[in-house]
Amino acid sequence: MGWGLHPQALIQPHLDTGALVELLPETPLDVALHWHTARAASSLLDGLSGAVLAAARAALLPP
Repeated sequence: MGWGLHPQALIQPHLDTGALVELLPETPLDVALHWHTARAASSLLDGLSGAVLAAARAALLPP
């Protein structure tokens, strides 16, 4: 037996086919995600942070 937390977009096809089942249907378990970076300024890191945040805003449910 095991459990895991996965974004809805990754598991929806498996839920649709029945290969993956919810243990407690209709019971959301929302978890806040945080993006941490080093304090050192870096244009490369700023670009990566911007890309990660844009992808998260586009793909994840709002808090």
